[in-house]
Amino acid sequence: MSLRKVCRSPSLRILQSHRVFNHRRGYICNPESIAHCRDLVQHADVEGYLCLAFYPKEIRQHILAIKAFNVEVAKAADKSSNEKMTEIRLQWWRSVIEKLPTKQLPTHPVVDALCETFHKYDLDMDLLYSLVDKRIQDLNVKIPETLYYTEEYAEGTQGALLKLALKVLGAHTVPGNVKAAHQVGTAVGISMLMRGTKFHAQRNKVYIPRELASTCQLSISSLTRCEPSPELARCMQQMAILCREYLDEAKKNAWTKSSACPLLGFHR
Repeated sequence: MSLRKVCRSPSLRILQSHRVFNHRRGYICNPESIAHCRDLVQHADVEGYLCLAFYPKEIRQHILAIKAFNVEVAKAADKSSNEKMTEIRLQWWRSVIEKLPTKQLPTHPVVDALCETFHKYDLDMDLLYSLVDKRIQDLNVKIPETLYYTEEYAEGTQGALLKLALKVLGAHTVPGNVKAAHQVGTAVGISMLMRGTKFHAQRNKVYIPRELASTCQLSISSLTRCEPSPELARCMQQMAILCREYLDEAKKNAWTKSSACPLLGFHR
């Protein structure tokens, strides 16, 4: 059956006088902000942190800034059980993106680090918005109706993250790299959602589409009670097959060696 449809933390106080501006580089963040991003990613995104070793040393702080921004956005829902408060947090991060070009930013270590990366590499604001907007849109969806939603959500989060990494690497102008990032990001995003099934179910959230649950005769009520079952196993198997299809297609693209760092999870 093919489903394919295509901690330790430094002080958060950043002294305004420590920020350095100049027209050539645009913006230089406080060293403490980089240290904060490192601790945040190391604690909340262990796999992403370990993969930093494969990036050139000179750009690691910028990859950290992007990953830390993603962690802050992804964890917004964990800081409040109230959806309205969660949306307020996410809208705050969206307002940060709007202010990045002006450099008139709120005092926050991740914002500080992200601003330097944004100006140094001219990051695509649409990709940054995607990381926030997909999560805002997801707040009112307790269970997706179709697989298309899950694919779009995965691509709009993990896919966007990989494309931002390509921009820092200077590998974003090669169509094969971008297409592979789209496919790998979708596969990684779906696999992460599936790995978090129990965690999401405890929050009354399901990412297995209703159409797939129906096909596999999975009771959504049993899933929200975190009960393992053969039906759930069949759903997971089908989602794993879908991820493999995305990865197999990604391998067919003419991606360059310079894109290997963000895409490293699929070509091993």
